[in-house]
Amino acid sequence: DLRATAGITWSRASYTTRVGLNHVSGYEDPAGSEIESWTTADLQVTWDPTSIAGLSGLTLSAGIRNVLD
Repeated sequence: DLRATAGITWSRASYTTRVGLNHVSGYEDPAGSEIESWTTADLQVTWDPTSIAGLSGLTLSAGIRNVLD
């Protein structure tokens, strides 16, 4: 049972974007059924508005798991 995760992060000004790939190899479940391998992609965007007065310390993030499904 192989599980792997890889990601890349890109930042510019007050925004950060992260794309992650997750992979699970195929396996047999306890009932004996064969489960095929699968790969998913996740996306996350973060905004850090430290340059705006009164918002110091605030960070807003939004993400989508399995963005391709």
